[in-house]
Amino acid sequence: MALLNPQNRPFVAPSTSFASVFFGKTTTMQQVRRDLELLSETDLPVLLCGENGTGKSFVAELLHRQSRVPGWFLKVDCVVEENISSLLAEAVDAHGEKSSWSQLVQEGGTLLLDGLEDLKPDSQATLLLLLKRTKLAADAGVVPIRVVSTCSTDLLALTERGQFRTDLLYHINTVRIELPSLRLRPGDIQGITDYYLDRYSRETFRARPHLSSEALSQLEGHRWPGNIRQLDNLMRSLVNMGSEDVIKREMATEIKPKNVWTIDQLDLSRPIALKEITRTITHDVERQIIVKVLKANGWNRQKAAKWLKISYRSLLYKLNELSFEGESRTQPVLLQK
Repeated sequence: MALLNPQNRPFVAPSTSFASVFFGKTTTMQQVRRDLELLSETDLPVLLCGENGTGKSFVAELLHRQSRVPGWFLKVDCVVEENISSLLAEAVDAHGEKSSWSQLVQEGGTLLLDGLEDLKPDSQATLLLLLKRTKLAADAGVVPIRVVSTCSTDLLALTERGQFRTDLLYHINTVRIELPSLRLRPGDIQGITDYYLDRYSRETFRARPHLSSEALSQLEGHRWPGNIRQLDNLMRSLVNMGSEDVIKREMATEIKPKNVWTIDQLDLSRPIALKEITRTITHDVERQIIVKVLKANGWNRQKAAKWLKISYRSLLYKLNELSFEGESRTQPVLLQK
């Protein structure tokens, strides 16, 4: 657990800050930024969803720094079950020594529950009790307490399988924001890359590597299973090694999408379903065409849609259908109990 009491900063600091390059210029991330600005004026519970490495903890801390909710920032790693039970013990022990929990309750702030999908059933029940006590403490006191939670899997699907408590989900899911994966925002990769190259060159007192257009194109076309965290580590390696060979080796480890099909895979030892094979090939070709047109138009989706002579909505649908399953939702969702 970590306790932080920072000074307020501008929501998106000057262009040299990581916050600026993190939100970038793509439409989806600019919408996320606007949503967070609105939320900073409230103390509503927030659920941040997204793949590992998309910056959920960073967004939670940024929201706290700019929020009207003053006080402390308490981060709890849910993968360690003892963290939840110890917090509850602190909440019950009113006569104990001053703890991070008591500071949060007395002075207000943000409680970050990181990685909710890792909670076991017993810990979920404990957390629900803790959150009820948190709400009572906030209602009875003069300071607000905001609860921010993160998850990298679909909690609703877990509730349907009986692996996550429904009452807990609705307790923390007042406003839901999904952070898109890095492969859905290739237009932001150059800005993030430049930031890390500048940063690690300064920190190591090494010359800043020059990134060729070929290397940048490879970075923009990569699927980034580790998202921003993976790009961070790659740029750190590039600065220290001083050669673009590290990028080539990283790209060589890329796992190809399951729907990519070649003629060599055609099995003629048994009857074949022509419609199914044709559909697979068509999807693969469509994906390649769309990626190429997006690159030619600076990854601007609206321009690409006009170039392809399809509607913007159709392009978003195809991006979701062809290779980005389940990653297109970025609007906050208000859920009612």
